[in-house]
Amino acid sequence: MNKPTNIYERIIEYVFIMFLFAVYSVLGLFLTTGAAFSAGFMSARERQKNETDAPTHVIFHRQFIDSFKPATFTWVIMVVLGLGIVQLYAWAFDPSSVPRLIVFYVALLYWALFHLYIYPLHSVFKHRGPLHVIKNTMLIIHLHPKVLFKMLVIASIMFLLIETIHPVLTPVALTLYFYLQARWLSPTFDFYIERVKAREN
Repeated sequence: MNKPTNIYERIIEYVFIMFLFAVYSVLGLFLTTGAAFSAGFMSARERQKNETDAPTHVIFHRQFIDSFKPATFTWVIMVVLGLGIVQLYAWAFDPSSVPRLIVFYVALLYWALFHLYIYPLHSVFKHRGPLHVIKNTMLIIHLHPKVLFKMLVIASIMFLLIETIHPVLTPVALTLYFYLQARWLSPTFDFYIERVKAREN
């Protein structure tokens, strides 16, 4: 498969990644959405780095299989936590209790940030277990404020397109999501990859 050579072909590549994400999520009854997120990030990352001639669907499927167990486990936990935060919403919105609102918004913020970071981490790095990936996610969130700001921009774009404008724009939002996430997270990941390689040599 030839690499994309113009803007239109590159856009089609990211639209295809979004399509693969949707197919793998739906066919797995949405239990496989975490692994699909990981595969989507790796596919976008590989397309941007241009280091392989493998077709996008091959990259996606390979990464989907590689990260299936940890990413699926993470996805299930994140869904459970999300349901808990929904319940927290009713408890938090008491006009006389500012601390409750603070707890709710902090929980919601970190829940959203973990969605943006943790699946890419599953796709690039191997972890010893859930606590290890949580620790690495928290470190990257707090040690790289510029990247954090960019991730918040991604979350804002997603919210604007899907919630503020119309849910019909979800495919557009997901396409931008994979493109921007890979573009803005990859340099940070490359930094840590080089550090690991230097330590091993």
